[in-house]
Amino acid sequence: MDDIDANTTANFSSCAVADVHVVVLNILCGIPFVIGIPSNSLVILAVILSKKLRTTTNVFVVNLSIADLLTCLTIPAFVVCVDLEFCMWDKLLYALDGALCLGSVFVISTSLGCSLFSLFSIALNRLLLITRPLTTYRKIYTPKKIAVWLVLTWFMCLGSLCIAVLPVQKGSTTGEQGVAIVIIPVHLIAIGVCYVLLWRHIKRHTWIMARSRKVPNGTPAGSSTMTALSNTKRTLSPSPIGANTIMAGHSQLSRHQSEITKNMFYVVCASVLCIGPYGVCLFLDVDGHSIVAKQYAFVMLLFNSCVNPLIYAAKHRDFKTVFGCIVRRQWEDIPEPSDFLKAMRRRKCCGRRNPSV
Repeated sequence: MDDIDANTTANFSSCAVADVHVVVLNILCGIPFVIGIPSNSLVILAVILSKKLRTTTNVFVVNLSIADLLTCLTIPAFVVCVDLEFCMWDKLLYALDGALCLGSVFVISTSLGCSLFSLFSIALNRLLLITRPLTTYRKIYTPKKIAVWLVLTWFMCLGSLCIAVLPVQKGSTTGEQGVAIVIIPVHLIAIGVCYVLLWRHIKRHTWIMARSRKVPNGTPAGSSTMTALSNTKRTLSPSPIGANTIMAGHSQLSRHQSEITKNMFYVVCASVLCIGPYGVCLFLDVDGHSIVAKQYAFVMLLFNSCVNPLIYAAKHRDFKTVFGCIVRRQWEDIPEPSDFLKAMRRRKCCGRRNPSV
């Protein structure tokens, strides 16, 4: 009898300690849930309503938002899973906990992989857009190739689950370590390499423009500089370049360089800060208090789903304009409205003219 009372007291005390972590984790999970769902939905809706936003790069931005939106929608199931994991009393709760965890891990792991691959796709797209000729860029990014790329992205993410989820069912952690060692670092390194190459190209282009400004027109040095400038994949003007044009181009490219550098810093740092802790926990695979550490690290990973729309969409001028029109419900002010928006506006106008319909 005393042993039963002692065990019961121990269970209650352990649950009391766990309640603190449960409350904190639930509050933290609410942040990406509240911010991520409307922000990602706003990105998708903006592209649907405005043709101006239907660029090749924004195709991958929408794919990123869809993946992040799925992650945010799965957060409530993850919260229930956390609550049950810290305090389980019978076999029914244990079975429910296992089903919820497996389902949430399945969706979030797929979305995480797709999010990382979308970040890499955006980085690669920007790199090719700036460093390669426009004809080459258009040959690579055709509608059919983009569609195949997106389909392969989701299939590759589902394939990664064979590494991450299936071993967990057998009680093994090798799958989680595979995610920590292979999937997360490879994508983050690839993203960093793309932005570093992009930054180097813009820096070299800016140096050429600055040198062209210093050398008078018509001199051999200026001519060689113009030749070097023409060899770069992106020229500011196909016509002969004068001093004023060079100065304007230099100023424009300097602003572009600063903008790209900031985006590189924000993207890489945000991804590392949000995803890195979870990867470290999986890689170390420590015992003892590892459950609590992994839960907090996993919550940090969820923040990646609400940060990405702010970085890739909120800083974009066209996105800002469309966002403002949507929030203020000024549908007529949306630039280059899509056929869907035009049809909805016509339907609304017809409804006002014929209230009986």
